Amino acid sequence: MHLIGIKVTVHFYYVASLKEKRRIIKSITDRVRHKYKISAAEVDYLDSLDRGSLGFGVVSNNRQHAETVLQKVLNQIDTISEIEVIEVEWYDA
Repeated sequence: MHLIGIKVTVHFYYVASLKEKRRIIKSITDRVRHKYKISAAEVDYLDSLDRGSLGFGVVSNNRQHAETVLQKVLNQIDTISEIEVIEVEWYDA
């Protein structure tokens, strides 16, 4: 069994309030949870207007499958115009 996770740090453009930032984050996490059936949460920079950090995790019996799913998640996040991915950290347990 393999547990693979990523922490994605993003920069938000044109966000005027925490409410708007959380709406964007909720949209991302809900979409990813529904499409890929993985765990997703906001994990850092909770009170920052211009930064956010999202955590995603996959448990699988096939390491390559878990990494492929997380790479697809990164590709999807990269297409969102309101944010820019600053840093990606990979975790393996």
